[in-house]
Amino acid sequence: MPSHSENYTSSHQDVGRREGDSSITRASDPLPRTGEWPHRGDRELGKKGRNTRSRLLESAVDVFERRGYHTTRVDDIVKVANASHGTFYIYFTNKEDVFRALISDAAREIDRVAQSLGPLQPGTGTFEGLRSWIGDLATTYQRFAPVIRAWTEGAADDPEIRSSGIAMTKSIITVVEERFRSSTVGSKTSLEPRYAAIAVVAMIERCFYYQLRSRKDEIAGEMLDTLAAIIDRGIYGSAE
Repeated sequence: MPSHSENYTSSHQDVGRREGDSSITRASDPLPRTGEWPHRGDRELGKKGRNTRSRLLESAVDVFERRGYHTTRVDDIVKVANASHGTFYIYFTNKEDVFRALISDAAREIDRVAQSLGPLQPGTGTFEGLRSWIGDLATTYQRFAPVIRAWTEGAADDPEIRSSGIAMTKSIITVVEERFRSSTVGSKTSLEPRYAAIAVVAMIERCFYYQLRSRKDEIAGEMLDTLAAIIDRGIYGSAE
């Protein structure tokens, strides 16, 4: 998830969708659910085609990690994949198309994890539920770390990429808001669920982003414990 303040302040803005192009998600569109993150590389492929396409994507991740998004060329990707330019253009139109495919994979998986946050019941194991969910998010972020770093780098210049990041952030915020709203009904908390969710997601994102920028192999368990404890105590007043 790209770490920019605009993810929160501009979440209802229409950012840069080209007229007539329904393949790109914009922030004002309905939130995509699992399996609905679109990109131009989507098509029906046989087993061999899927394998070739996967090899190109894996090679792109490797190149983005080593060279960065802006300096990566199609030539770099095909060399690592041991493929021809002709093969590349069967599956993708350019570097940006490859990147959108990688974004789609990362966003789809992060959205799946976001939706897995179970009901939160104050005083009955909210810390454990939050800790498990944050841990799953951390695992997913670590898996897609090169893509997320490149996503953050590319988002500043590409409004379509930025739009996808905003949509994904909105998706996670919406899930957290729904859980907070349903679990604080009748409670003594005076927190507004929407703003509480934005604050919580922003905190988690910044912690993960710091780790990704530091190129750590894994996000420390102590950090995950601390995040879960802060949320549990801040929202529900638990003293675990």
